[in-house]
Amino acid sequence: MPTTNYLMFSDKTSSQQHKIKIRNKIFSDFRINLSTAEEESMDEHAARTKIVEIMALIRKKLMGNKFLLQHNIEYGAMRNAIGGSVLGILLSIFNIIFFIKYIEINLAFYISIATLVIYISLVVFSKIIINFYGNNYAKILFREYLGNSKGSSINKTA
Repeated sequence: MPTTNYLMFSDKTSSQQHKIKIRNKIFSDFRINLSTAEEESMDEHAARTKIVEIMALIRKKLMGNKFLLQHNIEYGAMRNAIGGSVLGILLSIFNIIFFIKYIEINLAFYISIATLVIYISLVVFSKIIINFYGNNYAKILFREYLGNSKGSSINKTA
């Protein structure tokens, strides 16, 4: 997940200062320290596991955030569209054969070719599409999290 990668010190998507700011807020909100850069390089799997666990807490904290929900829906919709494209490819091929051999309907044949091209395009560009929507979601999640002081220790003392 891009959210996990963003918090890894080895990832260059965001600055070390930004990661430290997020990590400080995580500690402030949940009293959990994520792995240091040294610990991460020694045991990347453990560092990733810890980040995955904390991301569940962050998502729960941001539940109800409509802006984040919208981006989550977009990300999920694209994942579902790409996953469904495999079945769409098979059905489009079936339709093309059907409309050539059994019932000659030119419009249906051309529509089937068009859908085949669309489904193949989704599969071919799936990595780019998933990365785009996943990275957008991750950026929004962290931006909203840093901007959300609801429930943080700073608000509790004010």
